Amino acid sequence: MLADSIIMSDFFAANLSFAEIREKTDQFLLDLANRAPVAFRIGQGHLLYDTEGKEYIDFLCGISVTNLGHGEADIIEAVRDQLDRVVHTSNLFYQETQARLAEVLVNYS
Repeated sequence: MLADSIIMSDFFAANLSFAEIREKTDQFLLDLANRAPVAFRIGQGHLLYDTEGKEYIDFLCGISVTNLGHGEADIIEAVRDQLDRVVHTSNLFYQETQARLAEVLVNYS
């Protein structure tokens, strides 16, 4: 098993070059999208930075998500709080946080 032979924190901490990222993507992932030739390493607020340190303004949302920015302290705190409780449950079950958020969204829409 991978975890037995490699310390996972060290494995994921290594910064790969764009070429290495592209090579691994081509080798290990299904080609389901026509990817732009860029790999983002870090984000802060509305900005993203690629593997070469080039800055981009993030005008895009991901599939089925709203762009909330990157590295935002209040969002990180909320995510950590949720991760301490439940990471994810199916919509086949009731979920308190989902119900509360739905109420807020409907009331402010």
